[in-house]
Amino acid sequence: LVDNNPEAVEFILTMLKNNQSIASDEQQMKSDHFDGTVREAITSCIDLSSTNPVQPRLLRGLAAQCAVNNDDKAALEYLASKKGNQLFQIMVQEQRWNMVDVLRNFPSLQSQMTLEILFALLPQIPPRYYSVSSSPTVGRELTVTFAVVDYLTPALLKGGRRRIHGLATRHLELLCSPFLCQQKQDGSNNIGAYQPSLRIFPKPTADFRLPPSIAQPSSKQEPLILIGPGTGIAPFVGFLRHLQALDKQSQLQAQTMVEGTWRGDFQVSPEDDQTGATEESSLSANSNNSGGNSNLPPVYVFFGCRHETHDYLYRDELQQYQKQGLITCLFTAFSRDGNSNGKKYVQDCMEKELMAGLIVNQQGR
Repeated sequence: LVDNNPEAVEFILTMLKNNQSIASDEQQMKSDHFDGTVREAITSCIDLSSTNPVQPRLLRGLAAQCAVNNDDKAALEYLASKKGNQLFQIMVQEQRWNMVDVLRNFPSLQSQMTLEILFALLPQIPPRYYSVSSSPTVGRELTVTFAVVDYLTPALLKGGRRRIHGLATRHLELLCSPFLCQQKQDGSNNIGAYQPSLRIFPKPTADFRLPPSIAQPSSKQEPLILIGPGTGIAPFVGFLRHLQALDKQSQLQAQTMVEGTWRGDFQVSPEDDQTGATEESSLSANSNNSGGNSNLPPVYVFFGCRHETHDYLYRDELQQYQKQGLITCLFTAFSRDGNSNGKKYVQDCMEKELMAGLIVNQQGR
């Protein structure tokens, strides 16, 4: 759950104070969705930053209800019309205008813009959903993966290009920056008492999870096919961490079984201790098996991004899992890196024969 951009919030609060004499600390009327001050409502309730609400019908409504300047009214009506659709695409859509941009570019709207109109026109800030990339069996931390939305709009004749930031990812980036700037080579940092907080909530899923048979050592394991381009790799990293934890647990149990062959004060010769030899042999076989656990399924990972040097998320971890045998095959595609055969995407790595064999013949999932 994220808040609006502070600059946008202050712009709206100043507008309401100057034109409607509404103070930021004034208590807002209780509604079905909110109960708090005006500042709290503008900060965390209505969506000031999204570009989706700025559609022709919104501009048409603003021209009818709030435009007191004839030029502003005519411009809004033209942008909302079929004749003005091309200009609307270039000026509003491609420049990623939000409600604050509309109010700034058509200042006569500000004098008639009330809190009630803002609540009627704008939706609530939608929650952002991110996949968890950690496993509950490994430590007490919860990790998520996100790509920072940061890009430039096409250039206009006047004003140049606009830099656009994603509301949620920009907020997360700012919270993480102190950790990244102060991080040492060993992973530690000198941030002291810096403890940022986030408002989060879980959204459980009944379908997107590892098969229950993973926890049953005696069951036959079908191959796992993990396809995650970009940040889509996040939940599968959580799966792999979980499998690694199961692998370590299996090895520990096997080691405990071997150590359990001790007979107290009895002297047992190697010739008599056939059980221990069998168990040690079994442990050795398991430790040499791919992944260290013969009961773990074969894992095929498909990952893709634009540039290997810039966008390859979890590269070191995935390659380490492959060396350990936890990942059977790791397929990668980098669509913007130089390739004489043209761009390569994740689907290009998925050979028809391989996928048919995994899914049809081996019941992979």
